[in-house]
Amino acid sequence: MNKVSSKVELRFDFERSVVLQDDTRARLRIIAQGKLDSQGQILVVSQATRDRQRNLEDARGKLVEMITRAMHRPKRRRPTRPSRGAKESRLSEKRHDSARKRNRSSAGFE
Repeated sequence: MNKVSSKVELRFDFERSVVLQDDTRARLRIIAQGKLDSQGQILVVSQATRDRQRNLEDARGKLVEMITRAMHRPKRRRPTRPSRGAKESRLSEKRHDSARKRNRSSAGFE
């Protein structure tokens, strides 16, 4: 079986793409970090099947999946603080555990 004759290498120059926004381009650079060639293009290789056309579709699907992941903007984390009730319940639980452990120990020798 000669897979090399049906192997597909798909290159995409995302740095020069006018369709992608700057933030998407930056996220795509991080996602495709292991797939960048020496010119900075994304290199997607597929040799899963013996049919060249199916390998081309597979490579295009991989590229589309990477671009779709890059287009998703992560939600910004808003720093929060624990509520007063959460603090009080945590401290009361600590007091309860401390008292339980204190009662476990021997009272001492007199």
